[in-house]
Amino acid sequence: MHYIKLSSIKFFLAGLFAFLAFSANAADDIDSQRARAHADQLFHSQSPTEGNSNGNVIVVDFFDYQCRHCGELSQTLNGLVKKDPNVRVVFKELPILGDESEYATKAALAAAKQNKYLEFHNRLMALGASFNQEQVLSAAKQAGLDISQLKHDMSSKAVAHEIKTNLALSQKLSIHGTPTIVIAKNANDLKGEKIYIISGALSEEEIKDILKKVRGG
Repeated sequence: MHYIKLSSIKFFLAGLFAFLAFSANAADDIDSQRARAHADQLFHSQSPTEGNSNGNVIVVDFFDYQCRHCGELSQTLNGLVKKDPNVRVVFKELPILGDESEYATKAALAAAKQNKYLEFHNRLMALGASFNQEQVLSAAKQAGLDISQLKHDMSSKAVAHEIKTNLALSQKLSIHGTPTIVIAKNANDLKGEKIYIISGALSEEEIKDILKKVRGG
């Protein structure tokens, strides 16, 4: 039986770690390339926003109202925006968990036409991962929305277009689940800039760490 010398094992492991590091960097570069290719849809669309529109960093949040981890991340982002005056958040509704998710998304986007998106969005997130249409409309009433107008706007072409566009954009970015966030500098020209695409409910500290990297800190 032949044995690999210890020195050979060390050489092999060193090569393996180098390959893994290269692969991780390559994956990150692919994320940045994909995001830059669709920067207008990601960062400069008519999607609802929160925070400072002139902030130096931007966080794009792809979410579903029936996704429990999306609710956790939503609270984290709300807290972050209150603490950091230079963060802009863009909301990308991504209803992938069934009819109730799509109904809630249509209602939220329709609420934007009454300038009550953010309040209603937060109320929907507070419903938890399981709700029905009656609860969505109840949350709308609590947010002070005109329900008749809301139902009318839910069937509008603009709302349907936003949902269709978000779903297509997620596919272009290889986003396969929620929550997923995209973090970049809030700039018109992102050439050569690192852009992060990350899935999962990150903690506030984890997001702050990425923001620091994006800002060049």
